[in-house]
Amino acid sequence: MDNLSRGNVFGLFQAVGSAGSLYFLMAPYFIAFSHFAQDRRLAGEISRSCPLGPPPSSTAPRLRIAHFTDTFYQVNGVALTLQQQVAMAKKNNKRLTVITCDWIDEQDTEPEIKKFRPVGSYDLAEYPEFKLHFPPFLEMLQYCYQEEFMAIHTATPGPVGLAALVIARILKLPCYGTYHTSIPQYARHLTEDPDIEDLAWKYICWYYDQMDRVYVSSQSTRQELIGKGLAAEKIQLFARGIDTQRFHPEKRNGFFEARFAVRPGH
Repeated sequence: MDNLSRGNVFGLFQAVGSAGSLYFLMAPYFIAFSHFAQDRRLAGEISRSCPLGPPPSSTAPRLRIAHFTDTFYQVNGVALTLQQQVAMAKKNNKRLTVITCDWIDEQDTEPEIKKFRPVGSYDLAEYPEFKLHFPPFLEMLQYCYQEEFMAIHTATPGPVGLAALVIARILKLPCYGTYHTSIPQYARHLTEDPDIEDLAWKYICWYYDQMDRVYVSSQSTRQELIGKGLAAEKIQLFARGIDTQRFHPEKRNGFFEARFAVRPGH
């Protein structure tokens, strides 16, 4: 556990404990939002059952999804995947809003991205390129309530991902998650401490067990999570796609044929 102490993880626990005390004081607001969400749902059901105006449109309402992530502006696979998903949703006229938390001052011109300023940050001693940002939870909760999202999706299990889970519970919304990164293995690699890997696995299993559905990119990852105790029926394969416009035969330049001595047509 020496690496655990050197990484100042106990300082993280202290910070989380302080934040927990603050959230306890805000409990009345959370209860109020929960009741508001129930009242809104009841009002919608009454309106559909007893219409007082013109008949509603037969077109089904567009699904509005809030996609929470701890990383969006950094250079990594999760951020790149989310950026591509935003572009694809926009191209296909889908309502996908990415919600993140960062100190970056750049103003996002795209309405599909909602960035909140952190209330604090924690530096990971073993991974200085990445910071954990503590989100302004009440602002996020109010935003999600006002936007009337129909589902919550979380891409990461960090502080923003935890906020997504709690917001989904308060607003009585389904919560889905994607298991992108092998965090326990990364923790073991960065710290060389098996105890930290075990601790990370306990947290990962608890976190994703709260989801209504968990998406994974491969069968091996699915089997790994099942082996760790997650219910098989909860885990769904979401394979990586291929951009057929970027990877197209018309873009051949002869590199692979020359490099691997492959004859055309073989």
